[in-house]
Amino acid sequence: MKKLTRIGDGSNAFKFSFAGELLTEIRESYRRELHPVLSNPQNRHLFEGGRVVRQPLGAASGNYFIWSFLDYPLLWISGNNPETYAIYRRFFDSLDIDDDIKELVDYDEKIVVYCGSLVIGDHSSEHSFHVDYQPGANAYSLLTPLFDLDPGHGDLLYREGDDTIKAYTYEVGEGLLLGDTFYHCTEPYRSTGHLRVLITITLGTDKMEHWDVLKQTIATQSDFLIQPCGHRIGSCNCAA
Repeated sequence: MKKLTRIGDGSNAFKFSFAGELLTEIRESYRRELHPVLSNPQNRHLFEGGRVVRQPLGAASGNYFIWSFLDYPLLWISGNNPETYAIYRRFFDSLDIDDDIKELVDYDEKIVVYCGSLVIGDHSSEHSFHVDYQPGANAYSLLTPLFDLDPGHGDLLYREGDDTIKAYTYEVGEGLLLGDTFYHCTEPYRSTGHLRVLITITLGTDKMEHWDVLKQTIATQSDFLIQPCGHRIGSCNCAA
């Protein structure tokens, strides 16, 4: 039985349900390694926006890497070694949605998890509509909240047709898969005093023939990234 349900009218985006306890390992990692750093008042500047952020998280650990999309006030904190990558890989495997995704992408043997991250923000002052992938990437972004969001936290806005804007409300235990041509953004919101924390996992084809399109989106999104060939970026000649 299919686990993915399309949202919107013909949109390349799907939702699915899962047991909330599958979030336990990522939650424990967040509380142990990330929350103490991100809740430190000395690090509040990271959420202000207005500048590009690309740096390891903390001096003592190379487990995570922080990056921003230009100067937008939203941080992607990606697993930065095999151990932290594996946490997100295990979460994806536990969802058991591989077979459904294989019907959406051109693949050879398996679906590859390219990178696992948390998307964390304190506020979002303006719309920033975008697509995650260019046509032909044969990839998807998985999004789901790590914790219940505050009522004031922004939802996901997306365009249906030429100009209709609709909203998707994030819920713990429900995930989204967003593919190419899906035009969306974070709904603007003010600070609630609590960080807005989402899981995001990039995944898709195992065919390197799609890398030229795919890399336009993901090649610079993490210092630890697995290519469709299964090798860490920069460690092989598969893209040559």
